[in-house]
Amino acid sequence: MDRSIEVALPADARPSPSELDELRQALQAFVSMHFQARERSALALKSLQKEGWKVELNPTWLAVGRRERSREQAVGSTPDEAIARLYEDLKHETGFGCP
Repeated sequence: MDRSIEVALPADARPSPSELDELRQALQAFVSMHFQARERSALALKSLQKEGWKVELNPTWLAVGRRERSREQAVGSTPDEAIARLYEDLKHETGFGCP
């Protein structure tokens, strides 16, 4: 039995080596989330639902900026969105200076 999958890229996609690595990491994360800790998360989900919570999971990207001892982060539904949010947060909160 084959234990790997392939995903077709759009015909016009020309990913760089670093983009291919990001895609591999993201796909591996999805696979891991799907298969690991199913029982524990299923029990937690059932408990939350029993308490009236409606739970949904959405994939997100995390952009992390580091400079010297400073660390900032932002999330987005795409890499571009996460980076744009990080940029805006740093621009407005610190003027690109140290927090």
